[in-house]
Amino acid sequence: MTLRLPLSHKRHATIISAYTPTLISSEEAFEQFYADLSSIFSTIPAILEDFSARVCSTHGRWDGVLGRHGVGKVNSNSLLLLSKCAEFVLVIANTVFRLTNKYKNNWIHPKSKQWHLIDYVIVRQRDLREVNVTRVMREAESWTDHSLVRTILNLHIVPHHHCQPKLVHTAFNTARLRYPSVLQKFQSKLNEKLSVTGPLTGDPVQKWNQFREVLTDAPKLELGPKKRHHQEWFEETNTYCH
Repeated sequence: MTLRLPLSHKRHATIISAYTPTLISSEEAFEQFYADLSSIFSTIPAILEDFSARVCSTHGRWDGVLGRHGVGKVNSNSLLLLSKCAEFVLVIANTVFRLTNKYKNNWIHPKSKQWHLIDYVIVRQRDLREVNVTRVMREAESWTDHSLVRTILNLHIVPHHHCQPKLVHTAFNTARLRYPSVLQKFQSKLNEKLSVTGPLTGDPVQKWNQFREVLTDAPKLELGPKKRHHQEWFEETNTYCH
């Protein structure tokens, strides 16, 4: 089972939940399972959960794949798992964090009554810094031979914003109205526009649009747009530079 989470425009996190065949399964079933898993690893940058196997605590032989805090001994299924992790640059997050064994082991053997770690959270080695903790959750109200393994990740999902057209409001050079000649021309042009347009018609919205168009055309012709003057950071007239 796979779950693909969009984090940003070009980044995704893929969660894969996989269950290996049991130890009583045939060798062909194991080979087919790991062949299918390899094809998934080669196409998806994955975060893998709930992988049944039993790995050992000797991290020196599997540097980068196992952390310093693994538990248990190796079994026949774990070599296949560790080999795949080494091939695709994965790390078993359960073995990275320093916890007591009761927060690592999640399954009790029905005969020996010994607890073992068989379910794993496996991530890319480059994404290990995004894992806060991976631990077993023990039930307080009921007993079960299989406990839940939980991991906390730092996944920052960027909210999607719809692109909207940017409204540009033109600022007119109203400073020119200080000059009597410009003020007189502006008033004449405004009266001329209002006379040509005539009485405003339609509903209130249509009347406002007609009046706004008149008030926009008159200053556009007589006043012009306001020019923005950017002061240079370093210039001789700047008193802060002296």
